[in-house]
Amino acid sequence: MANIKLSIYSVLLGTLLIGIWGLFFSAPTIIKMTYAVTIYLSMIVFPYSYIIKNDFGVFANMTLIMMMIWGLFEITATILNTAPDMYMFGNKWITLFLSEYSAFVFLPPIFAFACTKKDNLFILLNAIIVYLIIGVLLSGINKQSAAFSSVFLMPFLPYLKKRKIQLVFLIAIIISILRAIDSSRMLFIVNFYGILALIICSNRYLLRLRWVVCITFIFLPFLMFIPILGIEKGDLTLFQNIQNFLREQGFGGDTTDTRTFLYLEMAEDLTANNSWILGKGAYCHYFSSYFENAEGDTPLRMNSEVPFLNFLLKGGLVYIVLYYSLFIYSILKALFLGKNRLVYISSIILSGWFLNTFIGDVNGCRFYHICIFSLVGCCLSPAILKKTDLEIQLLFENKYQQYLLIKYALLKKLISKHRSIKKIS
Repeated sequence: MANIKLSIYSVLLGTLLIGIWGLFFSAPTIIKMTYAVTIYLSMIVFPYSYIIKNDFGVFANMTLIMMMIWGLFEITATILNTAPDMYMFGNKWITLFLSEYSAFVFLPPIFAFACTKKDNLFILLNAIIVYLIIGVLLSGINKQSAAFSSVFLMPFLPYLKKRKIQLVFLIAIIISILRAIDSSRMLFIVNFYGILALIICSNRYLLRLRWVVCITFIFLPFLMFIPILGIEKGDLTLFQNIQNFLREQGFGGDTTDTRTFLYLEMAEDLTANNSWILGKGAYCHYFSSYFENAEGDTPLRMNSEVPFLNFLLKGGLVYIVLYYSLFIYSILKALFLGKNRLVYISSIILSGWFLNTFIGDVNGCRFYHICIFSLVGCCLSPAILKKTDLEIQLLFENKYQQYLLIKYALLKKLISKHRSIKKIS
């Protein structure tokens, strides 16, 4: 039975369970199995009729459908791959179908269709609030869950009226920043573009700056990171030159560049295996000379911590083009056609996420991934784009249908009164 609420909450539960241990690999086997069950349950009950009945337009629909088809293709490629290294890290079938970083990475885009039915925004917001509260409560064990919650709540924050939820939200931001200071510098970027989006879109005088921010965030990877794939080892990249300049000016301390070598090694492996176009499958490996020389590590890596490289490894340039085209299209649609703060803020959040996939470790299939793609769906839907803030507020309060009925009744009454006056005259 199709049930979007059960589908969303299943991923929420699996994410919270894994979040206690932080990384998927760190969790006990029983927790990994439970996580996999929640993801499969989410897939089973998802209302696939949304794929046919939506208002996203031809380009968005074709891109999303092609992403799903390509994901199935990469899963099939792994099934047919009998190379010995497929069994070096345990059973191939278990890793392919139960690991967060294999077949499941192709699932989140389908949740863009969750916005096909506008009332689902009420379900999504309530799920986010539940996740936020539990994530904050679990932060004493591990800050992982709460650390990401602040960013995908940002577009909904202007519509939250309860002080207690706002307070929990503030606590989540503090937890996220503490996590960034402690062990995850990438969260500084996440919080930066989240807070920036909220500031810009809450002030009508700053609102036009969202264009500058979004275009800058989209443009930066093409300037700083993608070119690394084509340089020779030993050459300094623009990213490295900027880091060196900042260190010379007294900023950044002894912070080292941990990204350039990941790009270089991925390029080497894909070239050696002729895998640039098609990728190497949902479950695969690439060779790392850096980790070959690291004591107690292995040169064959299942994943790259940079999502862009991970998509390139598993899905090739085909999936890269589909994935990033969808983001750019949804961001531009929000910029050109958006009429409310939900999509204003979402455009900056999505462009920030776009940039972060070239830097930070946001791999896998978790609740924040389906939230991000739900925001993509908001920006693709003309019905949501053109709504006023009042109408969005009513959607979040689950009062939109009553609003439409009252609006229709008043309109009908006005038309009837107009006809009566016309007859008299």
